Amino acid sequence: MQVTANDRLHQVTGNDRLQNVTLENGELFYNPNGTDIKLSSRDVNTLDGIQAKYIAINGEFPGPTLEVPLGATVYVHVHNQLMTDSATIHWHGLTHRGSGITGGKGTPWSDGAPYITQCPIPPGNSFTYRFVADEAGTFWYHSHLSMQRMDGLFGALIVTDNRRPSYPSFNVLVNDWLHMDSDEFATSLYGPGEDTATYSPIPDRYDDLADEDVGDLASDSFLINGRGRFNNTAPLTIHRVDQGQQYMFRFINTGFDNMVEVSIDGHRMTVVGVDSCEVEPVVLDSVFLAIGERVNVLITADQPEDNYWVRYRAPHKSQTPLAHSILSYTSSSADPNTAAKQCTESNKCVALNCPFQTAPGWKCIPMHMMKSTSYHAVEVEKISDGSDISEHFLAYSYMAGDSINGRTLELPSSPFYQQHYSKTGTVCDDTVCDSVGCACTHVRKLPTNKVVQIVVMHHVLKFFIHTWHMHGYRFAVLKVAYPPKDNSTGLIMSTYNREINCSNDFCNDAHWANDNIGQFDVDRPPLKDTVMIPNGGYAVVRIYTDNPGYWMAHCHQTEHLHEGMAMVFDVDGESVKDTIPPNFPTCGDFTLSPTK
Repeated sequence: MQVTANDRLHQVTGNDRLQNVTLENGELFYNPNGTDIKLSSRDVNTLDGIQAKYIAINGEFPGPTLEVPLGATVYVHVHNQLMTDSATIHWHGLTHRGSGITGGKGTPWSDGAPYITQCPIPPGNSFTYRFVADEAGTFWYHSHLSMQRMDGLFGALIVTDNRRPSYPSFNVLVNDWLHMDSDEFATSLYGPGEDTATYSPIPDRYDDLADEDVGDLASDSFLINGRGRFNNTAPLTIHRVDQGQQYMFRFINTGFDNMVEVSIDGHRMTVVGVDSCEVEPVVLDSVFLAIGERVNVLITADQPEDNYWVRYRAPHKSQTPLAHSILSYTSSSADPNTAAKQCTESNKCVALNCPFQTAPGWKCIPMHMMKSTSYHAVEVEKISDGSDISEHFLAYSYMAGDSINGRTLELPSSPFYQQHYSKTGTVCDDTVCDSVGCACTHVRKLPTNKVVQIVVMHHVLKFFIHTWHMHGYRFAVLKVAYPPKDNSTGLIMSTYNREINCSNDFCNDAHWANDNIGQFDVDRPPLKDTVMIPNGGYAVVRIYTDNPGYWMAHCHQTEHLHEGMAMVFDVDGESVKDTIPPNFPTCGDFTLSPTK
């Protein structure tokens, strides 16, 4: 796997030379030696038809799909050909338990969290990741450094299981897209340099955060498998199907800021998987995906032979209303003439994972209502005992910058596996900076081999959702709670859900309003690694802490993570240092005494 930087709307030839491409009347041409030559759109990374820069992997955007069988030991050799930037690759959703290859202690050093599990890969250098594909399902990989994910440094990872039903499938990666690269975006936010404390939104791009917004940044367009349109006729991604056949669509939100709703004109979808968890089938009209979330749906091609829009909508006041790909029963690439379902009280749209609890014409199914199948019975059983729970409240906040419980994550200068984290910088836990907030290496120790319940809150009402992603674990989603709303209008009635009490702006002393742990349905909850936290609401998740390591947990909106809305869970991390391979790369500070 080679990571390179290219200019957008370019042809990548066999010897990695780049040629300029032009778009004329929906057709692509390049001009060597003054002669126009027509190209197939398959040979060009067209994006939304607007030229700028992007990051490619092996010449592809998105990066190549990695498909491996369940139980395989996987080696991925990453060579960083970026000219000036370091990088890491995170394997989103993998737990790195690694049964058998390192004495049962896994490969936590392959998690790809910069300065937590590894040093970044410098330009011109290589790093080999190793892990066991010990869970089947839909995963993805992406850069975990800076804002490189905005530039296209991501791809799909599919782990197949021949014991499960097999269908012809489409992997559909959806990402919001800006007509500026991540460096330009950072400069627009912070001014020159990225250490400026003042937050300066991009003019005419951020909303007034009206009630229906679920992202704080309106993108220029959306790309579906690297293709979209921006006021032009650029080619779209096409999913070709045969009449009467059933297909699996694996939708992955690989974006940087926006939630997206997915629907297909004239077709209902049956959800059979969320993230990497197989669930009991549920038939619905659309699904909402927060950043990092995945869903597997079955589609039956039972409509008249034609082309149908697949619609991708960001529920965002200023957002370009729709992006599209095409479901095609024919060999034609023509734009469809189909219409979306109209949501009415008499013909409601049924949707999974809505950012709102209720709205006129909608029936919303919250994520915690999904039921995992018997395939996951052993894992679910571990978290079902509520008699002895370690409970932790975590609040997203902006009172001290983008933070969790008033603490903005400051990355250490060297990875935890290189030396104990107490030596890596300013470490904080729950005993410091309670009332003033601080920037520090925010670490929370969790007990081992115990049921841990985590309540993630978004009580600072900013009119957009957050996501919660945890490395190293799949958690059981027990509840997704919303702020109270008016059932007739769908508008928020008060600032946040009052089932949890806070006594300060950081909400770092949260507790249940009734002073006891809530009662939750633990009958086959879905297992996920990423969950949506509603505006003004919260989510309750559980893990069983049997996977030792230092594991990041964070908001998955790119700018929020970049600004420090993250933390580290220490689950007996010291015990796995002996799994680190010999000659593992090191990094850190160097200070030379003036007297030497």
